[in-house]
Amino acid sequence: MRIITGTARGRPLKCPRGTRVRPTPDRVREAIFSIIGQRVQGAVVLDLFAGTGALGLEALSRGAEHTVFVERDRTALRFLRDNIDNCGFKDRSRVVKSPVVPYLNSAELPDDIGLIFADPPYRSGEGIKALLALSKRAKSLSRGLIVYEYAPADEADPVPGNLAVVDRRNYGDTSVMFLEMIGGER
Repeated sequence: MRIITGTARGRPLKCPRGTRVRPTPDRVREAIFSIIGQRVQGAVVLDLFAGTGALGLEALSRGAEHTVFVERDRTALRFLRDNIDNCGFKDRSRVVKSPVVPYLNSAELPDDIGLIFADPPYRSGEGIKALLALSKRAKSLSRGLIVYEYAPADEADPVPGNLAVVDRRNYGDTSVMFLEMIGGER
């Protein structure tokens, strides 16, 4: 696993062994960023369920202004911090050790979030809880794009009413939904 392009292109990303952390494969990340296009330039990014930080670090490498990484697993946090240092993005990153939903419900989110990556553990129920918490943050999300990864079998999970699905893609055993706040500015 590596950073695909940008200022940190080719930098390897460390990942813990086992199945506790499931990083987004390079080909899926490349497809996601191809769809996002120029929206990443200068964006403030939230990387929820960050794991190794692959999505948020790729965004920084491609020109995002700042990324807030939210992760609760102690082992994943160690790898995440190492990856941030290895890519040289310590000054443009903030790591929050917290479960995602309590963080979203209590944190003061910036008003200018441009991208939100949510890659929850598959079949855990955490993803839909995070989408519900995000849907309540209309002011922070008014101009943001949510990139939500899930298992194809979880496709029946409901999307909160004030979030609109603008695109869906399937990549083997990973599916990706792109969502925006209904009525949000673009």
